[in-house]
Amino acid sequence: MNTLIEAVLNGWWQGLALTLMEWLVLREMTRVNAATKVAIWQITLAVVILLPAALWTAGHWRQAYQEPAQTQTGRMARRTATVRSPAPTGAATKSLQVQPPLVEVSDRHPLEMFVAISLCVALFQWARLLIGYLWMVRVKRTAKPSFIETPNVVPRNVRVLLSDEVGMPMAVGYLRPAILLPSALPAKLTAEQLNFVLLHEAAHLRRGDDWTTLAEGIIRALFSYQPAVYWILTQVRREREIACDDSVLAQADSARPYASALARLAEIGSRGRVPILATGAGRTKQIFDRLEILLDSGRNRLPTISGTGLLVAVVLLMGAMFQGAQLNRLVGLSDFSSRSVTSDGVNRREVKMRGEFEFSSDDKDVAEMSPGAMLVVEKSDAWNTRRIEFEPGEAGGVQRRYFSHGSLRQFDAEARQFTAAMLPEVARDQGRDIPLRVSRLMREHGADGALNEIRSIGSAGVKRLYLEELFRQAELKPEQLRHALKIAGQFGSDDDQRQFFETVQAKYPAAGLEAEAFEFIDHVHSDEARREMLTRVLESGNASEASLARMSRSVARMNADDMKADVLARAAQAFPHSLFQGFFEAAATIHSDGERERLLLTVLKERGQEPNTVAQVLQNAKDMSSDQAKANILVASATYFHGDAETLRSAEAVLSSIHSDSDRRRAMERLIQADES
Repeated sequence: MNTLIEAVLNGWWQGLALTLMEWLVLREMTRVNAATKVAIWQITLAVVILLPAALWTAGHWRQAYQEPAQTQTGRMARRTATVRSPAPTGAATKSLQVQPPLVEVSDRHPLEMFVAISLCVALFQWARLLIGYLWMVRVKRTAKPSFIETPNVVPRNVRVLLSDEVGMPMAVGYLRPAILLPSALPAKLTAEQLNFVLLHEAAHLRRGDDWTTLAEGIIRALFSYQPAVYWILTQVRREREIACDDSVLAQADSARPYASALARLAEIGSRGRVPILATGAGRTKQIFDRLEILLDSGRNRLPTISGTGLLVAVVLLMGAMFQGAQLNRLVGLSDFSSRSVTSDGVNRREVKMRGEFEFSSDDKDVAEMSPGAMLVVEKSDAWNTRRIEFEPGEAGGVQRRYFSHGSLRQFDAEARQFTAAMLPEVARDQGRDIPLRVSRLMREHGADGALNEIRSIGSAGVKRLYLEELFRQAELKPEQLRHALKIAGQFGSDDDQRQFFETVQAKYPAAGLEAEAFEFIDHVHSDEARREMLTRVLESGNASEASLARMSRSVARMNADDMKADVLARAAQAFPHSLFQGFFEAAATIHSDGERERLLLTVLKERGQEPNTVAQVLQNAKDMSSDQAKANILVASATYFHGDAETLRSAEAVLSSIHSDSDRRRAMERLIQADES
């Protein structure tokens, strides 16, 4: 999940950069006609929405094909100018590994707000799309037919309809396309002017703009989080109108008669906006903008797409996508294989690299580099920016350059101090030699110092590796375990959190951390991961009454009904009667009658012989919606009837809430049979 979120976020900024680059290029390409620009923008749109998928696929490809290569030996002998992926924990390697992407997910709270806002915008866009479709259907149904003939250039069966609800001429689709005109418009235009208006709208339908507009509306709703999509669709709509104008000009003797028709349309005035699923003339200002472009005699007015221009655009844009949208490499601004930026608002650290590296034994210097390799580490604060650069020397060894305040300085004691401070952080964040590093941290600073060091690691995945190694090497006290759980709460992946929790449970099953453990569980997003963690608590055999009571509240906070039922069904035997109230309160949050029925039948099977259990099951079943489910529970409970008044009252309450006569009769017959026996 982390990789997917990072792909979406990196695709977000890269899509914006790609769109800006495309806009700047097309603005200078004045000889490209409007039809070609529409096609180019549509291809750009496809690239932008596919960028996250390309980045996500590339990330998985690197994990699948590059990580196994880390176990090979002889890296420096080959001298390949590549940056390796992080080596597995415990691997004997000193080469520098792949940096995280430019945007890396470590704290999900800002992401939750980003997702919430995106979902609200998406719902708004879907609502607009639905309202636009319903409006189009209603207006087409209520519009009056006209005797105006449609232009011959439309290969589809198109009607011309008149309506008082439209404020401008517009084309609408899909299977029964139509050209909608304001009812009073034909009388205000000459025959020639009306023909030009119809030719323009017919051009939209001939191009299939009704279908592409629908597809664009769906894309806008699906990718509502991406501002580049809105900008691209604005450009598409603008160039589409100009392309249809060019199509009309191709059938006219000159531009002036058509310009006169547009001027008359602007004089009459267009009311309202163009509906989301229609193509229309637009407001008066938009018509005047088109007039200015229309009368530009130096413009390319060809109504067809230029094959050469489109081919060049496709090659460039697809190249950008398949390169993972690394725009800095595409335009030659950088030749680094990896770049990482971390910042707390005041201090900023940037690491850029390519090739392979060997660090010194204490990680405070670079001992060896492959040909063509380079490492740049830069740190900025409110007062100064310092940078250290490493490259292979011409005569062997490593060449070092130190910059302060933007100027090259001597590599003196200050430079060595800066290097010794920065490189261990770089090495640490790469997850290299974790067992050796944890052992050194324990030796120099103890478990508390190791935890503080781990907390400062930027990558959530590397944090997990360090914590697991710390658990292998040290026996932590309860306070240190609490600290570790807080650090683990920063993991971006639910699966990472689950694995770490299982590690804690396996090594410290009775550490007395119930409150912290359940708080940790409640912050995990995936219900599946929560289920596995709660099940792990049950299977440990050390679940106290306090833990079971807290578990009920954790289950109630889950979203998936099947996951809730699974946990409670496994916990049914463990809960004492004193805690059954909390157990059934959690069961009451299961909205699916099928899942709640499954749970209650399990409780009857495992605990039905115990006093009051049947009554509590029946009380919980009363507010279910399904008559069949309630009858099934009554039939099953009859086997365990104890004849006490509370159970009978509960059974009567459930029976009276069943509306289906057949289900009620089935339940009554079984209860009577049980009473007679």
